[in-house]
Amino acid sequence: MCVKPAIACISGAHRLRALAPSFSDVTYIPLMSRFLIAATAAVALCLSSLTGASAAIAANTTLIGKATIGGASVVGATVTTWKAGSTPGSATILSTTTTASQGGFRTDLSDRAEGDVVYVQVSGGSLAPRLVLMAVIGPDQGRVFVNELTTVASSYGLAQFLERQTAGGTHPGIVNAASMAGNLVNSNTGVISDFLASAPNGNQTQTLATVNTLGNILIRCNESPNVCRRLANFTDGSRTVQALANLAKDPSRKVKRVFKLSNGVNTNNPTLT
Repeated sequence: MCVKPAIACISGAHRLRALAPSFSDVTYIPLMSRFLIAATAAVALCLSSLTGASAAIAANTTLIGKATIGGASVVGATVTTWKAGSTPGSATILSTTTTASQGGFRTDLSDRAEGDVVYVQVSGGSLAPRLVLMAVIGPDQGRVFVNELTTVASSYGLAQFLERQTAGGTHPGIVNAASMAGNLVNSNTGVISDFLASAPNGNQTQTLATVNTLGNILIRCNESPNVCRRLANFTDGSRTVQALANLAKDPSRKVKRVFKLSNGVNTNNPTLT
């Protein structure tokens, strides 16, 4: 059942129609006790407050991570650590490295400054050509898992600030948007956050199933380059991060066709049916 206030529960692909963030200008996100998160359904997520990341300089100067897709290690891929810029599409590269045989990597965060929004993107190697994985890094975070779920959470959280899959924007909006990603998926572990997995969310809303369904689409994308191509065509996003961001900003994009791209994958459950 839906938690109020929310758009009425509807089945299947029609739930994809309400994807866009509920705020018209996330550059000025106020503190609030309840907000709508767009995944493939508009569902009310109850928050005590939506706060920005800590302003303190991160204690960790080295980030240790692992990249996977559908549980399989991502091997030989390029890991790029970005600092978000002041406008969409204006991020700066902090460091680059390559994933090892088990998907592990270590990268440098020593150039990170106070208040920076930092994220990691993984591409190439054993990943399909159009597939880019992403995870937002918290201010004191020293470990990260990058997978299909962190990619969905990061792409949707930062949707209004992504251009050509590169993030940038003014404070406090982009800081609050980065925090939103952590309300969906815990990038320390790569799994659904406790907040999203439990009441009043969990099975009581469609948001959990939505995030899982989109994650399964990315798994299919990695299995079949044709799925990646179709996702790009349906969303006008050349690669997966921007495709998801475009879907968040314009949820009316070929809803039924996007939904069908998840067929045959049930790695992440529950899913939209």
